[in-house]
Amino acid sequence: MPTSVAEWYSLAGSLQLLEKFSNEDVPANPSEFKTGRHNEKELAVFLYENQGVFWWTFEQGDSDVPPVYVNLDPPPDRWALCCEKFSDFVFTRLFDFYHWHDYDLMTLGFGKALEQSVLDLLRSEYISHPVTYSGISETQYPFSSQNQKITIHEHNSKSSWYLSADSPAGVRNLLEKFDDMLNGHHPPISGS
Repeated sequence: MPTSVAEWYSLAGSLQLLEKFSNEDVPANPSEFKTGRHNEKELAVFLYENQGVFWWTFEQGDSDVPPVYVNLDPPPDRWALCCEKFSDFVFTRLFDFYHWHDYDLMTLGFGKALEQSVLDLLRSEYISHPVTYSGISETQYPFSSQNQKITIHEHNSKSSWYLSADSPAGVRNLLEKFDDMLNGHHPPISGS
């Protein structure tokens, strides 16, 4: 098992964290990793989407920090790169789902296609985190400040903005700040 993967699974509660910070996805115990080959790569499936639509795998081999791939609607196998490093995958899962189940602390907005100027603005005002690919959108861009999180899912001609914060006021602040970039509806936030 690659070093970064072994280190993650050596932590107490690593499986529970992958399960908690998800949309009820199902992590596999290392003794139950399903392995296979794809394009000369040996892959190990470590996480299943709650309806089996996506499977996530890491590449076994010489790298201490292997890339992660996602299989869309298996079978047949249609593997696509999700991120360059297993450690980035774990970080972005915990990041993206941190406020996921607390509707007072997160909301969703829809916008037009992302422009480079918007990404440049976000990178100048927020901490930029590892970008991931494939899955429910082509590219996902995560950003944060001390108490706010933004993950933008880029689709061909539109974008989805997941906005969350440590307080409902922080979420309202994000909605107000990016209101001109959002052209769709978002669920109401309690207390607003």
